[in-house]
Amino acid sequence: DLPAGTTFKVKETEANTENYITRIEGDIEVTSDGGEGKITEKKVSEVTFTNKLNTGSLIISKKVAVPGGNLTDRNKNDEFIFNVELTKPADTDGDLRNIVYELGVLEGIEGVALPGEGAFEITEPGKDSLKIKLILKHGQMAVLTHLPAGTTYAVKEQDASQEGYTVVKDSFNDTIETEKTEEAAFTNTVITSGLMI
Repeated sequence: DLPAGTTFKVKETEANTENYITRIEGDIEVTSDGGEGKITEKKVSEVTFTNKLNTGSLIISKKVAVPGGNLTDRNKNDEFIFNVELTKPADTDGDLRNIVYELGVLEGIEGVALPGEGAFEITEPGKDSLKIKLILKHGQMAVLTHLPAGTTYAVKEQDASQEGYTVVKDSFNDTIETEKTEEAAFTNTVITSGLMI
């Protein structure tokens, strides 16, 4: 046992490094990488270090736009396929196989069902590189979380200008940042009378 009144210092040598945020708690005066305190009689002093991986999120969504806003049953039920590729620098901590996904419906869009079974498929799993096939209808979305910061993403729509539709942007590419949500929002416009409105 340590005598009461003994002062101590505790430090994590690599706190807040290698893509982690370090949180320090306990019976101490906290510093950026540790802290110091004093032993109290008949009391156990505790110091807890929690390292949290820096992560971000990605939302992929689909909307169909039509003149007048009157969607037909076909517009509501047409499926759009997306290829998603995630790449994490090999020297960055984290594992892409640990990502979490949730399928949902965009806020404010009524009468849309959740994406069905088979809408999300990991086609090539890997620690540093992962590929996904995603199928969405109008008003649907997929949210990917627990993506290590520094991960690059490339989302491309297959056959974006399929029969009856046109699209301004068919791909999104960027980098995941800590505690930020990136968005890849795709909109296909219905072609009427041979003209894009």
